[in-house]
Amino acid sequence: MKSKKENILITSVGSLSANFLIKKLSKKNKIFAVDIYCDKYLAIEGDKIEKFIKVPEIIREKEYLAAISEIVENERITFILPLTDVDVDFYSKYRNKFKKTCIAIPDNYALKYVRDKYNFYKKFGNSKINLIPTYLKNEVRKEELTYPSIVKPRNGRSSIDTFMIKKFEDLDYSLISDNHVVQPYYKGDIITIDVISDVEGKNHYCARLEIIRTKNGAGTTVKFLENNSLLTEIVGEIIRITKIYGVFNIELLKVKQQYYLMDINPRPSAGINFSHVFGCDYVNQLIDVYNKKNLDKKYKHSGVIIVKRIYHELY
Repeated sequence: MKSKKENILITSVGSLSANFLIKKLSKKNKIFAVDIYCDKYLAIEGDKIEKFIKVPEIIREKEYLAAISEIVENERITFILPLTDVDVDFYSKYRNKFKKTCIAIPDNYALKYVRDKYNFYKKFGNSKINLIPTYLKNEVRKEELTYPSIVKPRNGRSSIDTFMIKKFEDLDYSLISDNHVVQPYYKGDIITIDVISDVEGKNHYCARLEIIRTKNGAGTTVKFLENNSLLTEIVGEIIRITKIYGVFNIELLKVKQQYYLMDINPRPSAGINFSHVFGCDYVNQLIDVYNKKNLDKKYKHSGVIIVKRIYHELY
């Protein structure tokens, strides 16, 4: 059966994944885009967008909510696709304000764990997955911590407000709040896994080694990795424990031959287009899985290849 044409609202279209998602989803749907910046300052696929609307910053919650509610009503939006973690947090909080609109985020049960690094650590404590020890400030014991260690917000994103400490006494630093967690610093290779899963847990994934990566966590040169039994087990265990579904991404740290779970991001990754190049067109079923339809497409990887982003400068 053919999917109906959706009026899709894509948020934060200044994000790295935006252009690819706009290009793919606009083939069968109408795209409405919002961002806090004017469209003339954004490198977006303007000809594929039905309408662009500038909105207030999301931290001004009441104003942002009023603006989005007006757009949803006036443009008859049927599907909202949040592109950043902050967007995900907002739409999970105000989900009930948009009851007639499908929002591309998993249920709040999953978000309770994947958007909170401390809850995440506690939830996976009895699983088979390797974890990086994670402590609240008042839980840290001098004899347990190794240095350097990393301090980060428990619900942070893109390495914002993240810094290293080199000695135990640095924990008294005034910027470290009760909302921060402390982790030992592990050095290794970062693996990003794009995943599509339906509500029944049927899934497919595409893993890549991030050879070159920006400071805020976006891969610019990556190598496709063949699926293997260990990665398959990790992805399956994450879905089983959190009940997460949709199109999301997992970040692992590979130290020697061990994989450590770093993050689960409940949104398309900044490099979702890489998976498309590797033969995994997850955007094609993105709307279906968030509408809680079963995953029915089979994906075939195109082989082990290296891909890089290329940017053109305008003079």
